[in-house]
Order: sequence, then structure tokens, then C-alpha cells
Amino acid sequence: MTASTSHLRKLRQRARAWRNMAVSASMDRLRPSWVPGPHVGYLLTTFRCNMRCASCGAWHAPNDDDLTTAEWFELIPQLRSLDIIKLLGGEPFARPDMADIMAEARRVIDPYIMQLTTNGTATDAIVEAVQRVGWPGLQLRVSIDGLEATHDRQRGVASSFAMATKTLELLAPMQERLGFHMGINFSVTDRSIGEIDEMKALAASFGADLIPGVNVSPFLDGSTSPAENPQHFVLLDNPRRALEALQDRELGTKLQLPRIDHAMGRLITGDVFRQEILQGSLRFRCRALKDIVYMLPDGRIIVCGVDHSPIGNIREQPLSDIWNSATAQAGRARVAACPGCLQASIHILSRLYGGCISPACQDPTRT
Repeated sequence: MTASTSHLRKLRQRARAWRNMAVSASMDRLRPSWVPGPHVGYLLTTFRCNMRCASCGAWHAPNDDDLTTAEWFELIPQLRSLDIIKLLGGEPFARPDMADIMAEARRVIDPYIMQLTTNGTATDAIVEAVQRVGWPGLQLRVSIDGLEATHDRQRGVASSFAMATKTLELLAPMQERLGFHMGINFSVTDRSIGEIDEMKALAASFGADLIPGVNVSPFLDGSTSPAENPQHFVLLDNPRRALEALQDRELGTKLQLPRIDHAMGRLITGDVFRQEILQGSLRFRCRALKDIVYMLPDGRIIVCGVDHSPIGNIREQPLSDIWNSATAQAGRARVAACPGCLQASIHILSRLYGGCISPACQDPTRT
């Protein structure tokens, strides 16, 4: 496939994503009980991980019952409605079949965005996967928590910074040829906040975006509803101090998204971080179990990344049956009653698919 053909395909998928956002936003106002097919998939590929991060408990989770390659290939055709695929872990490249899963998802679903988050240490496997699957819809996010001493301490593994930057160094010259995009997920903590300028320069040296965020707990590791266990910031004693970095206009998905998409995203992202940090937890019109689906590595479909109450398992039922079940509807009632969370990416995507550019319309009590 030529580069021009690949870009045309991405434009078509972008148009489909914007159309789905418009339909979901309109129907949310005209008929709030209407449920679309899922448009964003948070798909946890494994909890296995070679890092021992201070801010993440995924590596403590049971990790011996991941979906097999064959089960993934059976699932992927059921996900054709997805505009955005987020492949997460653990460490996705702890799976030897990660490139196979990526290639099949790209072939069958052909999403607007496939975003894979990695710690970047499985250099050979990552480079091989990008050579095979790289196209303008691929966003590779490598997590780096600061300069070398800060990152290695945060990750609990010596030389993890060196391994991750080696991967970025090898991938950087491939971006122009394959059209994919790279970003560095940068954790803003008390220790890393003074290293932002150096991290900007590091990202720029690889042709990558620097994408800041904050660590919250609990998240992705057997969590319960925020009503039972509210989220809180971790490794950040003064979140207000981090707000300037999180709102920095030089940061974010400048290279990964078209200009209008990036501008819209930054507008919403800055507002989300202001509300989360200045107000603490925030209740919003969450699109979990409407436009957003979460799946754990063993095939369980759950309410959201914070509330892991299961609504079904794709090993036992087709996704469409789970999505339209009474259990899923009960899960949607849990979402509607949720007191709010600090899960910024869900808040941002909920505003996009809910048509809520203004923060005022995020009040769940408004119609």
C-alpha cells in the first residue's frame, strides 16, 4: 500500500469517527436511553510486566489466564465498530503474539487510531511490530517518567530508561517512511516536575510528542467503584503545582493528530485537568458502556477502568450479547450513579463522544 493510499484510508476513518461522535452526541440528547455500539476500546492485553512501578499495581495482578492468540482473533471481528483501539497492559510486549494481534486488528477493524502503550524495553519486538504494522493510524506511546535516575527509580528497574530511549532512537527514523507517530507518556510527579524542559528536548530529539499526565490510584488493578474507593493522586503532594505542566501548549498530541483534532483535544484536556486538580474528583457524563468498552486480559468485559464489576466474558458470550444484556444495563446504571473519578482519558473521550465541549454540559443532571 502506498503512503498516499494509507493517508486516504486514515481520512476515511477520521470522518467515520467524527460521524460517530456526532451521532452519539445527538442521540444522547434526543433519546438518552439509546446505546450505540462501542467506539473506543480499552483492551488490556496482559497484566504481565517486567517493571515494578511505584504507581501501578498491575504487576501484582493474576496473569496466568490471558486470552490466547486464537481467542483474540475470534474477538477482533466483533470490534469492527471501534474508532479508537487502546492496547494496554501490564506490558503488551510481554506477549510474544503482540504484533500478530496488532496486525489482525488493523486488517479487520481498520480503526482511526490504534494506540499502544509500552514501557519500551522489549526493543526488538517493538521495532519488528512497527515495521509490520506501522501506518498513519498507529500511535506508539512509550512511558518515560523523567530523566534517567527519576525514571529508573519510578520503574523499579535499573537501565529501564536506557532501554526505552534505545527503542525510541531506532523507531525515530521509521516514522516518515511508515507514517506512524510516537509519543512519550510523561508522568508528572514531585520528582519529575523539575525535569519538564529536559523531557521536552528528549521528545523532540526523537520526533515524538511529550504527553503529560498524573498517576492516580486505584486504577486498572482490581479496582472497585469510586463510590466505594475514591481515586486519589499518587506521587504528587501538590497537584496544583503540576497544573502548569499539564496545561502547557507545547505538550500533547501535536504530531499525532490533525491540527483541528489536536486543538479540540487540548482545549478539552486543559479544562479536564483544571477541574480534576482544582476540584479533586469530578462527576461528568461518562460514556463508559455506551461509547467506551473495557476488557481485562482474561476476556471479562467490565464497567470501566475504575469499576471492574464484570458484565460478561467474551469467552462465554459474543460481545454483542454482553453489550445488550440486562447486566450491561445495570452497569450503565452504576456509571450514571458514579460520584466521579480522576480518569482523564475517559473524561476527555466522554466529552468528545457526548458532544460536550463546554464544561457546563458535563453535569450529569443536565439534559
